[in-house]
Amino acid sequence: MPVLHLLNHTPRGSESFARCLESMAEGDGLLLIEDAVYAALSGTPSAGELRAVAAARNRCFVLKSDLESRALSVRRLAEGFECVDFAGFVDLVAKYDASISWG
Repeated sequence: MPVLHLLNHTPRGSESFARCLESMAEGDGLLLIEDAVYAALSGTPSAGELRAVAAARNRCFVLKSDLESRALSVRRLAEGFECVDFAGFVDLVAKYDASISWG
């Protein structure tokens, strides 16, 4: 049963980041929202951790409006991240069997 994990904190912001990554199974998806979008920036240690998640055949997404509200460009995302808008967010929720919010 594939799960969509929603993460809204940076790795430094809470323990949720590590717990979320530890709980992910093959085929799950990860959507970074709010301050968690910083974790997907190229060159950050957290981006490397997230690439490892993607290598396990999981998909990693970033909410575009949260990037833009922080004056960040899609071009700054590390390889392996897919940007989605609100319609894409809704599509992801419908695609996965369940979702978990890590707050």
